[in-house]
Amino acid sequence: MKAALQIFVISFLVSVTILFAYHFLTREKMAYVKTGEILQKYQGMIEANKQFASEFTIVQANVDTLKNRYERIKSSESSVSKDKRSDWAYQLGVAEKEFSQYNQTAQQQIQQRQQQLTLGVLNKINTFIQEYGKKNGYKIILGTTEDGSILYASDKDDLTAVILEEINKAYKK
Repeated sequence: MKAALQIFVISFLVSVTILFAYHFLTREKMAYVKTGEILQKYQGMIEANKQFASEFTIVQANVDTLKNRYERIKSSESSVSKDKRSDWAYQLGVAEKEFSQYNQTAQQQIQQRQQQLTLGVLNKINTFIQEYGKKNGYKIILGTTEDGSILYASDKDDLTAVILEEINKAYKK
């Protein structure tokens, strides 16, 4: 495991060194963006998160309604007479099954919806950055991550603010 990590680190450093050597030897335009900041501040992502929260609230309200129905039926057990016991048990079983099935299905659909919204925004961001790079003569635009894919770069090569401003202008249109 330690050897694999060392090989990864060495490979990574060699790759970065080659990229920067290429940049300085060819004088090609190269920059980076802070992808986390783009995702956090891009209006399209903000709107997608609002939309997701709204959809989630509706689904959660439905889950809560079914859960409350189940709990209400369950809590009435002590007041059910012996002759109505089987009818009560049937209603409880139906309520539990409906709650359980809806909750499970809703969780899956919510997760898929969140992935769908996020993927749509990521595709727009990636397309925008590619077009921006072509239009402005960049050979390479790198994206930083919190995992440290770029350990250091000059602030003058940081396009984050420029990209955010441009992509948010485009979003408003």
